[in-house]
Amino acid sequence: MLDNVKIQLDELAESLYIQVQANMRAKDKVVSGVLSDSVSVDVLEDEVTKDMILQYMMVEYGYYQDEGVKGKNPSAIKNGIQKAPHSRFKFGSGKGKGSLFNSLDSWIIRRNIAPRDKKGRFIPRASVKFRIAKSIYNQGIEPSGFFTDAWDKMLKSATPKIRTALEKDAKKLFIELIHKSKK
Repeated sequence: MLDNVKIQLDELAESLYIQVQANMRAKDKVVSGVLSDSVSVDVLEDEVTKDMILQYMMVEYGYYQDEGVKGKNPSAIKNGIQKAPHSRFKFGSGKGKGSLFNSLDSWIIRRNIAPRDKKGRFIPRASVKFRIAKSIYNQGIEPSGFFTDAWDKMLKSATPKIRTALEKDAKKLFIELIHKSKK
Protein backbone atom coordinates (compact mmCIF):
# COMPACT_ATOMS: atom_id res chain seq x y z
CA MET A 1 0.00 0.00 0.00
CA LEU A 2 2.82 2.42 0.81
CA ASP A 3 4.92 1.40 -2.18
CA ASN A 4 6.80 4.70 -2.52
CA VAL A 5 7.61 4.78 1.19
CA LYS A 6 8.91 1.20 1.02
CA ILE A 7 11.10 2.06 -1.97
CA GLN A 8 12.42 5.13 -0.18
CA LEU A 9 13.14 3.21 3.03
CA ASP A 10 14.98 0.52 1.03
CA GLU A 11 17.12 3.25 -0.59
CA LEU A 12 17.82 4.85 2.80
CA ALA A 13 18.79 1.46 4.27
CA GLU A 14 21.20 0.82 1.39
CA SER A 15 22.66 4.31 1.72
CA LEU A 16 23.10 3.82 5.49
CA TYR A 17 24.85 0.48 4.94
CA ILE A 18 27.24 1.97 2.37
CA GLN A 19 28.04 4.95 4.61
CA VAL A 20 28.65 2.72 7.67
CA GLN A 21 31.08 0.57 5.66
CA ALA A 22 32.88 3.68 4.35
CA ASN A 23 33.09 5.15 7.87
CA MET A 24 34.52 1.90 9.24
CA ARG A 25 37.28 1.93 6.64
CA ALA A 26 37.98 5.65 7.14
CA LYS A 27 38.16 5.26 10.92
CA ASP A 28 40.37 2.15 10.70
CA LYS A 29 37.77 -0.15 12.30
CA VAL A 30 38.21 -2.97 9.79
CA VAL A 31 40.85 -5.31 11.22
CA SER A 32 39.64 -8.91 10.89
CA GLY A 33 36.49 -8.13 8.88
CA VAL A 34 34.19 -9.73 11.47
CA LEU A 35 32.57 -6.42 12.45
CA SER A 36 32.30 -5.18 8.88
CA ASP A 37 30.75 -8.46 7.72
CA SER A 38 28.25 -8.46 10.59
CA VAL A 39 26.62 -5.12 9.74
CA SER A 40 23.19 -5.41 8.16
CA VAL A 41 20.45 -2.87 7.52
CA ASP A 42 17.02 -4.09 6.45
CA VAL A 43 13.49 -2.78 6.05
CA LEU A 44 10.95 -5.13 7.60
CA GLU A 45 7.17 -4.97 7.56
CA ASP A 46 5.21 -6.09 10.60
CA GLU A 47 2.71 -8.70 9.41
CA VAL A 48 -0.02 -7.60 11.80
CA THR A 49 0.27 -3.81 12.00
CA LYS A 50 1.91 -3.34 8.57
CA ASP A 51 4.38 -0.92 10.24
CA MET A 52 7.69 -0.59 8.42
CA ILE A 53 10.78 -1.01 10.57
CA LEU A 54 14.33 -0.04 9.68
CA GLN A 55 16.40 -2.68 11.45
CA TYR A 56 20.17 -2.58 11.82
CA MET A 57 22.34 -5.22 13.42
CA MET A 58 26.00 -5.91 14.06
CA VAL A 59 28.11 -7.94 16.46
CA GLU A 60 27.96 -6.66 20.03
CA TYR A 61 31.42 -5.12 20.14
CA GLY A 62 30.46 -2.92 17.18
CA TYR A 63 28.30 -0.87 19.54
CA TYR A 64 31.30 -0.48 21.88
CA GLN A 65 33.50 0.65 18.99
CA ASP A 66 30.84 3.09 17.79
CA GLU A 67 29.84 4.64 21.15
CA GLY A 68 33.07 4.04 23.05
CA VAL A 69 33.46 2.57 26.54
CA LYS A 70 34.20 4.43 29.79
CA GLY A 71 37.41 3.35 31.45
CA LYS A 72 37.45 2.09 35.03
CA ASN A 73 40.17 4.40 36.39
CA PRO A 74 42.11 6.69 33.99
CA SER A 75 44.35 7.94 36.81
CA ALA A 76 45.86 4.42 37.07
CA ILE A 77 47.69 5.19 33.80
CA LYS A 78 50.41 7.84 33.59
CA ASN A 79 48.80 10.85 31.86
CA GLY A 80 45.64 8.75 31.48
CA ILE A 81 42.39 10.25 30.21
CA GLN A 82 38.78 9.10 30.12
CA LYS A 83 38.31 8.33 26.42
CA ALA A 84 34.51 7.99 26.47
CA PRO A 85 33.13 10.03 29.38
CA HIS A 86 29.57 10.09 27.99
CA SER A 87 29.26 6.46 26.91
CA ARG A 88 26.51 4.23 28.27
CA PHE A 89 29.06 1.39 28.33
CA LYS A 90 31.77 1.04 30.95
CA PHE A 91 34.57 -1.26 32.04
CA GLY A 92 34.71 -2.48 35.57
CA SER A 93 31.48 -4.38 35.92
CA GLY A 94 33.47 -7.44 37.00
CA LYS A 95 31.83 -9.59 34.30
CA GLY A 96 33.78 -11.21 31.51
CA LYS A 97 37.07 -11.13 33.40
CA GLY A 98 39.99 -11.78 31.11
CA SER A 99 38.07 -11.51 27.85
CA LEU A 100 39.76 -8.21 26.94
CA PHE A 101 43.21 -9.69 27.57
CA ASN A 102 42.44 -12.84 25.60
CA SER A 103 40.96 -11.02 22.61
CA LEU A 104 44.05 -8.85 22.17
CA ASP A 105 46.31 -11.66 20.93
CA SER A 106 45.00 -11.86 17.37
CA TRP A 107 44.47 -8.09 17.26
CA ILE A 108 48.16 -7.51 18.09
CA ILE A 109 49.20 -9.96 15.37
CA ARG A 110 46.89 -8.38 12.73
CA ARG A 111 48.13 -4.89 13.65
CA ASN A 112 51.73 -6.11 13.53
CA ILE A 113 52.50 -4.70 16.96
CA ALA A 114 55.91 -5.96 18.05
CA PRO A 115 57.67 -3.43 20.31
CA ARG A 116 61.28 -3.87 21.38
CA ASP A 117 63.03 -3.18 24.68
CA LYS A 118 66.04 -0.86 25.14
CA LYS A 119 68.38 -3.65 24.04
CA GLY A 120 66.45 -4.20 20.79
CA ARG A 121 64.83 -7.49 21.85
CA PHE A 122 61.17 -8.14 21.17
CA ILE A 123 58.97 -7.67 24.22
CA PRO A 124 56.99 -10.88 24.92
CA ARG A 125 53.47 -10.75 23.50
CA ALA A 126 51.97 -11.50 26.94
CA SER A 127 53.61 -8.34 28.32
CA VAL A 128 52.36 -6.29 25.36
CA LYS A 129 48.83 -7.69 25.81
CA PHE A 130 48.91 -6.87 29.53
CA ARG A 131 49.99 -3.25 28.94
CA ILE A 132 47.43 -2.67 26.20
CA ALA A 133 44.64 -4.35 28.19
CA LYS A 134 45.49 -2.28 31.28
CA SER A 135 45.41 0.93 29.25
CA ILE A 136 42.10 0.07 27.55
CA TYR A 137 40.48 -1.11 30.79
CA ASN A 138 41.45 2.02 32.71
CA GLN A 139 41.05 4.68 29.99
CA GLY A 140 38.29 3.10 27.95
CA ILE A 141 37.68 2.96 24.22
CA GLU A 142 37.31 6.21 22.32
CA PRO A 143 34.04 6.48 20.37
CA SER A 144 34.54 6.16 16.62
CA GLY A 145 30.99 7.11 15.60
CA PHE A 146 31.24 4.95 12.47
CA PHE A 147 27.56 4.02 12.79
CA THR A 148 26.20 7.03 14.70
CA ASP A 149 27.63 9.51 12.17
CA ALA A 150 26.12 7.55 9.25
CA TRP A 151 22.77 7.31 11.06
CA ASP A 152 22.65 11.06 11.75
CA LYS A 153 23.53 11.83 8.13
CA MET A 154 20.83 9.45 6.89
CA LEU A 155 18.19 10.98 9.19
CA LYS A 156 18.88 14.48 7.86
CA SER A 157 18.23 13.39 4.29
CA ALA A 158 15.38 11.00 5.20
CA THR A 159 12.70 13.46 6.31
CA PRO A 160 12.05 15.25 2.99
CA LYS A 161 12.37 12.00 1.02
CA ILE A 162 9.89 10.14 3.24
CA ARG A 163 7.52 13.12 3.16
CA THR A 164 7.54 13.14 -0.66
CA ALA A 165 7.04 9.37 -0.78
CA LEU A 166 4.10 9.62 1.65
CA GLU A 167 2.52 12.36 -0.46
CA LYS A 168 2.78 10.18 -3.58
CA ASP A 169 1.31 7.16 -1.79
CA ALA A 170 -1.51 9.26 -0.30
CA LYS A 171 -2.34 10.73 -3.71
CA LYS A 172 -2.34 7.25 -5.27
CA LEU A 173 -4.58 5.88 -2.51
CA PHE A 174 -6.95 8.85 -2.84
CA ILE A 175 -7.28 8.31 -6.60
CA GLU A 176 -7.93 4.57 -6.06
CA LEU A 177 -10.66 5.38 -3.52
CA ILE A 178 -12.32 7.83 -5.92
CA HIS A 179 -12.31 5.25 -8.72
CA LYS A 180 -13.79 2.60 -6.39
CA SER A 181 -16.54 4.96 -5.22
CA LYS A 182 -17.60 5.70 -8.82
CA LYS A 183 -18.29 2.00 -9.48
